[in-house]
Amino acid sequence: MQARSNALWTFVVTSIALLMVVLDNLVVTTALPVIKADLGASVEQLEWIVNAYTLTFAVLLLTGAALGDRFGRRRLFVIGLAIFTGASALAAMSTSMESLILARALQGAGGAIVGSDRRVGSIGVDGPGLVRRNAGGAASGDQLWDGMTLFDIFKVR
Repeated sequence: MQARSNALWTFVVTSIALLMVVLDNLVVTTALPVIKADLGASVEQLEWIVNAYTLTFAVLLLTGAALGDRFGRRRLFVIGLAIFTGASALAAMSTSMESLILARALQGAGGAIVGSDRRVGSIGVDGPGLVRRNAGGAASGDQLWDGMTLFDIFKVR
């Protein structure tokens, strides 16, 4: 009974963490018009907001897996989740494009560490599949973010 309870909690925690990591880029991409209005961003800066996350995520995914094998997956999972959550708070409090891009890069690093945990991949939740299944709602995203500030957008997660 205890082993089943532990497995259920592992599934719940890793599922929520993976959902945060996967939805992050969808939320930010949909909210780019609000970010542009709040911080006066150029098109190139908006591209860096998205790419800072995806680049660090892609580059550090294998590194996160290797570190998890070396120092313990649970420890790295918690560290990655803490980095991701802290970087989300930094992104929400950003007052300049540079600080937002840096926070997004940190989010990507934390997301890579969370996503590299084998338990996350073995729970049967397909991260990119979630994005594809939810992409249909992105067309009406402008109405969702209308009237929100930068802080509200990052608070959603």
